[in-house]
Amino acid sequence: MFDNITIEEVNHKVFFDKDKMKLYVSYDYPYDPSEYIKREKFIKINRYLLYITKPGEYSEGNKVFRVNYYIGFDYGDFNVEDLKEITFQSNKISELFYREKGKSEQFSFSFKFDSCEFDLKLIASNKLKDTYYGHLNYESGVKVIIKKCSSYCELNKIINSILNLLSIIAVDIDIKNCKISITNKKSSYIGNVMFNYFESKEKYIKNYNFSLGNFWHLKDSVPKIINILYPTPDINLYFLFSYQSEYDNYDFFNMYSCFEYEYSKIDKNKLYENDILEKIEQQKSSALEILKDKTFPIQFLNYIKNYNPLEGHRQKLNNGLGYIREITYCDYTDKEFQEFQEKIYKLRINIVHNPNGTFIIDDTWLIMSFSQMIYILFLKRALIDDNTIKDVVKNFFVPVA
Repeated sequence: MFDNITIEEVNHKVFFDKDKMKLYVSYDYPYDPSEYIKREKFIKINRYLLYITKPGEYSEGNKVFRVNYYIGFDYGDFNVEDLKEITFQSNKISELFYREKGKSEQFSFSFKFDSCEFDLKLIASNKLKDTYYGHLNYESGVKVIIKKCSSYCELNKIINSILNLLSIIAVDIDIKNCKISITNKKSSYIGNVMFNYFESKEKYIKNYNFSLGNFWHLKDSVPKIINILYPTPDINLYFLFSYQSEYDNYDFFNMYSCFEYEYSKIDKNKLYENDILEKIEQQKSSALEILKDKTFPIQFLNYIKNYNPLEGHRQKLNNGLGYIREITYCDYTDKEFQEFQEKIYKLRINIVHNPNGTFIIDDTWLIMSFSQMIYILFLKRALIDDNTIKDVVKNFFVPVA
């Protein structure tokens, strides 16, 4: 059954398919709803608030959008300013915060951003019970106490930053598959949040790697990680690796894009000597001076202006991986380290020059090592100290023969 909604003063018939996580919007040229949805990202239909980030596809008179997640209002309407609490529950979350020894403990953190304030409570307990659905720790879990939230956009940042935090700590993107419940200031249950897993990495995971102890190494770094995650709720976490018997070019492509993103965040002053950068700038200035009276396309002049011989893809690998080499698990010699980088570089070249091809990468150690290094780059970006990262690496990453 179709519903009617108004988008920028134009009436559209819409249908939300919960099972397929797709939104169908009637399309009458020239009233295309795509730009509105791309800009706003949220659209409300009856008892559902849908979050969409990808452009729609035209199909039989409709624009079809894949829904990232939706909030379902089981009771009444939903006012974002009336939020009180969000809870995250699942067997995996229970296991993550399970402690075998010692008393139950709660870790609380307060966050204040421009138009949003909330407290995060991570509850660790040693009370694990066997249930029909597996092991469940009823006393452990994650709670968010909302103090101020003025928009759907801020709510989205809260939800995704917490889920991404759990994924980072557990090094398991599948932990996002959990029950998320929301209540209002009257302590009334409103509804829940459901994510779309059709396009997520879960369908590629054969075995998940899960650490019950990794939280204890990173618990003091939670504020630093949230401060990185909150502004970028749609961050690509494909570097959260899984141990698989083989990978394909799709896996590598997504993983390499994570590397490029993390590399772009490194302070380049930590990679190069100042005198080298000064020489490069002098050479570019000299070249531009020679060309200023010539007729060249502006794109060519901009290319020279932005050119950096230390930033080619081979050099990026050398810079980025060298930046964290001393705190990685992989104990490579200089020659082995160069060979590792060269293999990654050639894999990238192969994919770039064969964009329509599909091939299997059976060197699992290469891919897992690369993903571990990207994970370490993320922790470095979060300003986590090297000793903490070394503890995580030492106690978490498992060598593969």
